[in-house]
Amino acid sequence: TLNIGTIRGGVAANVIAPGCEAEGIFRLSGPASETESKLKRDYEDDPDISIEILSSSEPLDLTEVPGFEHTVVAFGSDAPFLAEMGKIVMCGPGSISHAHSSEEQVELKELLEGVEVYYRLATLL
Repeated sequence: TLNIGTIRGGVAANVIAPGCEAEGIFRLSGPASETESKLKRDYEDDPDISIEILSSSEPLDLTEVPGFEHTVVAFGSDAPFLAEMGKIVMCGPGSISHAHSSEEQVELKELLEGVEVYYRLATLL
């Protein structure tokens, strides 16, 4: 998936913009090098377009712990940068679909349930 998070450029609504800039995040299901190569290859001959890779990580299979719900989501995380520490389990209270949005909230009941989940995980792992 691709999320264009910021777009900048232009000087007024009735003036052709002298330039623009966009920042986005690709959430990959294959090797990052393939996506980077394709982007650069598709735009290398256009002098008006430049592509800069600010950060890159490979898709990661997270640890599934028996007895806990699990699913696959198309959201980014810092998990690939922590993979050398050991197996990674991603979970927590709140809704992933509202994370980092104006609707993000975690109710007290969810926090208390989260404590129980973390305790169960810690004793199992």
